[in-house]
Amino acid sequence: MQHSIGLITLNAKFIHASLGLRYLRNVARDEGHKNVWIKEFVINQPVWKIASEIQKLKPDILGIGIYIWNRNQSFELIERLQKQNPNLKIVIGGPEVSFETETSINRPIISGEGEKKWLEYLEITCKGQVPSEEVLNRWKTYGVDLPDLSPGYIEEDYEQLNNRIVYFETSRGCPYLCSFCLSALDKTVRYFDDKVIHKQIEGLVKANVKKFKFVDRLLISNPVGCKIL
Repeated sequence: MQHSIGLITLNAKFIHASLGLRYLRNVARDEGHKNVWIKEFVINQPVWKIASEIQKLKPDILGIGIYIWNRNQSFELIERLQKQNPNLKIVIGGPEVSFETETSINRPIISGEGEKKWLEYLEITCKGQVPSEEVLNRWKTYGVDLPDLSPGYIEEDYEQLNNRIVYFETSRGCPYLCSFCLSALDKTVRYFDDKVIHKQIEGLVKANVKKFKFVDRLLISNPVGCKIL
């Protein structure tokens, strides 16, 4: 039986759309996990109501994206969900926990680019196993297990993103090593295939998406990609 695998986050506003959740959904489906869904909330929604909506979807595994604007609500939500369903497997990731040193967080943390680590987590968890201490430490290490770059947005997303801000990457990493910037930890720059970029943007524009926010560390480092845009 297929596990119900959910990916959720609390956005600052409804108009925002999570790119990270979509990457993780896509790679999980590509790996053969059919029942993978995403659900986006906003930080001004009551935590009890968010928990209720999640429980209606009956997840077996839940990945939660944690950012500076939703950290407190996210941990409150995790505590509530775990009390309601002690068997629910929860893994967290995102910028706000990628450099987490607190030992009080008693659950797996995926640091940095998460696609490969997420798939490994699913493989272990779906077998009813528990990740070893060595694996947990590797997942918390920033800059390891870098994934191949694949599209974040697929056709089912297009209509849902109408009138929202779409976050978009044409590359990952930064070519510079500035001492004051965490992007210096991204030691290599990798570029998405130009045809993949073009196809996604074309589909989003046809769906009446009007606002794109590029989150590349340095967009102009790829002159060919900029020309396509």
